[in-house]
Amino acid sequence: MVDGMRRLECARFIGCDAKHGGVPTFWCCFQFRALSRLPQRHDSFGRSHVIACGRRAGIHRETQHQGVEMKALVYDGPREVHVKDMPDARIEQPTDVLVKITSTNICGSDLHMYEGRTDLEPGMVLGHENLGIVAEVGNAVVKVSPGDRVCLPFNIGCGFCRNCEEGLTAFCQTVHPDPKMAGAAYGFAGMGPFWGGQAEYLRVPFGDFNCLRLPEDAQDKETDYVMLSDIFPTGWHCTRLADMQP
Repeated sequence: MVDGMRRLECARFIGCDAKHGGVPTFWCCFQFRALSRLPQRHDSFGRSHVIACGRRAGIHRETQHQGVEMKALVYDGPREVHVKDMPDARIEQPTDVLVKITSTNICGSDLHMYEGRTDLEPGMVLGHENLGIVAEVGNAVVKVSPGDRVCLPFNIGCGFCRNCEEGLTAFCQTVHPDPKMAGAAYGFAGMGPFWGGQAEYLRVPFGDFNCLRLPEDAQDKETDYVMLSDIFPTGWHCTRLADMQP
């Protein structure tokens, strides 16, 4: 989040009407309760996105991120979310990637947690639709490097379990710490302890598999590419399941 921000005042995701692609009403116009205003940016479809601007950090493989605290949006209970100083995200495993968040969406499914319709425990950092710049990588990471702009799909997979190899990454058998659970996600109820990206930094497990490297126009088209974190592939998947035809 923006340096110096104290509290969240009106983080709003504005959905599109039919002329912009007919986004369902659950995407439209829900609000988190006000506590300080977040800057927003509009994409080519007219949707607005919260812009989470991380503080400056050295983007070098050999230079570790040494911060102490970061601003993050924290769930404190039904209808209670606040921007707080939280411990900085950091590299915990050799396969981790640390991303400085530059854009993050508020998803319609965040509303279920915000309104208390899930078992999300207070203290979770929200945000599962994220995009940013790689700030640091673990020693085992080979496919992404500091300075790369990456989009982060909301489901976290390992890339090598049976389900991941068959393309069922939403049911990864490795990432969730509960062996009875399959699948994990950032900042989401029941999907593991992984903090979300409505924060300055995000730890990405199995970064080689979960970081989608973006092309050279990523900065100019950031608010379009962030759609790849959830909205666009979710809509595409629905149309495929429905067998929609021209």
